[in-house]
Amino acid sequence: MMMFGKYPAVVMSYDGGTRLAKVKLEPLDEGADTALDAELFYPLGDKSNTAIEILDNDPVWVEFEAGDPRYPIIVGYRNKREGNDDTTRRYHHHGNFELKADQEFLIEAGQKITLKVAGSLLEMDGDMIKMTTPLTTFETSLATFSQLVNVLAMLSANGGLTGVGNTAFSGGTMTHNGKNFGDTHTHRYTDDGVAMTTDEPS
Repeated sequence: MMMFGKYPAVVMSYDGGTRLAKVKLEPLDEGADTALDAELFYPLGDKSNTAIEILDNDPVWVEFEAGDPRYPIIVGYRNKREGNDDTTRRYHHHGNFELKADQEFLIEAGQKITLKVAGSLLEMDGDMIKMTTPLTTFETSLATFSQLVNVLAMLSANGGLTGVGNTAFSGGTMTHNGKNFGDTHTHRYTDDGVAMTTDEPS
């Protein structure tokens, strides 16, 4: 018997190493004790070195190699008849994703891009980039900020701090080598009318 065209089937199990799935045809295999080994059909542009998540009880469409019913080929998923989301295109995989481009990789969104890893969040929209994370580390030879940098908490620098232009502080205190500048730090001096000498700062 030759079988041409597409037939509804259900995945019973999947072996990622061999890329083979066990399938049963509906309703032809109802009550059958064994399932058939089915290969996966990869669209042009895909290869078998990419992992595809195949789950038990996934509804699929199968065709048969040269019409032989002993050799099914999974050619696609069957759609569910309820609970479908028509607003989001989803790619879900149990392992890792790897995206490569020889030259340029462009991600473009009309409103917002969100990257989330555990407790860290990076949100980008047309007005700002917001990063929420317990710790941020930049390993770079030079970081350049062309405009204002606003620090809302403590600023700590190791290895020195240099600047060009005016520096102004308001509120709080500034301490160097145990000396409090602008608060308790003073210079006593002696003026004899000819010269003024200063003592060690207190």
